[in-house]
Amino acid sequence: MGGTPEEALNYSLDMREITEGLSPHYSIPALGFEGTAVGIDIRKVAASGTLPIIDTAIAHKEPGHSIIGAGLVRPPMACFHSALRAFAAKYGLE
Repeated sequence: MGGTPEEALNYSLDMREITEGLSPHYSIPALGFEGTAVGIDIRKVAASGTLPIIDTAIAHKEPGHSIIGAGLVRPPMACFHSALRAFAAKYGLE
């Protein structure tokens, strides 16, 4: 999958900019045991342009095989703009 400890730390810090809080259950030693970022806020993503990082893997469809692939990805910004429009429409915020 690659990546360095510094990149992992930067991903964690970036996520804090677009989330609502920190987990009381999962901590990061390199950040003084503060919690991991939780609760992605679509408004913060759309306003900042910072996309969340996703750690993903693909498993084989048949048991007993190793993982086909793994990596870090970011979803398209259009997902968040669409979600924000739907949120605003549902709650009368337009």
